[in-house]
Amino acid sequence: MSLILSWMCRLRNSFSMKMIIYYFNNTFRGTALEGLHPVLIHFIETLRHLLHLYQTARNNEDLSVDEQNEQITEILNSSDFDDLSIIAFNICEKSFKFLIQEMIGSFEDQYSGDTTRRIVLFVIFLIILLITFLALWTPFVNKLNKEVS
Repeated sequence: MSLILSWMCRLRNSFSMKMIIYYFNNTFRGTALEGLHPVLIHFIETLRHLLHLYQTARNNEDLSVDEQNEQITEILNSSDFDDLSIIAFNICEKSFKFLIQEMIGSFEDQYSGDTTRRIVLFVIFLIILLITFLALWTPFVNKLNKEVS
């Protein structure tokens, strides 16, 4: 019987992971662009549910330690736990990496825009300074030339 159960668990895990990955890839495609709100809510609620099951198994004094460990193993082998790992590593991780790259790109664009604006303002300042210098210096030089001649 245990051989059949272990074979069924292996079959369930391999089949379940492929189906869950397919389901989440099709359901939450482009979540970084559309928002992670539903994914994060599902993640938090599933995590809360599994934590409640874990605490119930740990705090149940009617069960022996082996039975508690068996319940905890069932929790860890459940499809909800697979969902959590898929959400955390396949969806949230990729989405947050994408968002971080977008944020870095935004800062770089803003910085380069600010730098360009400062260079343009500095060039305008130099042109105004040159025009002012020529406007003030030319009459002075003309006056000196008239006095020397």
